[in-house]
Amino acid sequence: TIARASTYVVLLQRPVDQKVGLKFDPDKLRVSSVDSGGLAAAWNMQCPERAIQPGDCITEVNNHNVCDHGATQVSEELRSSKLLRIVMARRVAVPPPGSPM
Repeated sequence: TIARASTYVVLLQRPVDQKVGLKFDPDKLRVSSVDSGGLAAAWNMQCPERAIQPGDCITEVNNHNVCDHGATQVSEELRSSKLLRIVMARRVAVPPPGSPM
């Protein structure tokens, strides 16, 4: 089995004093939990096919890519912006070519 990353986009608009509601590793930006009272949980209810899950990684926020800008700057963009376009990555297992499904 081969692990590949599947990406999806999350779009959030943060009202004043509302938290995104994601807990994540500050160095790797890997989600550890989704707070039931935050914007991310509301997103998960509205878009279950693109629900944010523990283990998913934040790869980009508002065109600030982790590879180009680093985890600290991407985290700050996530915390400070009112409009958020978040690109998430999830590892998915893919059978090797030629193997039975």
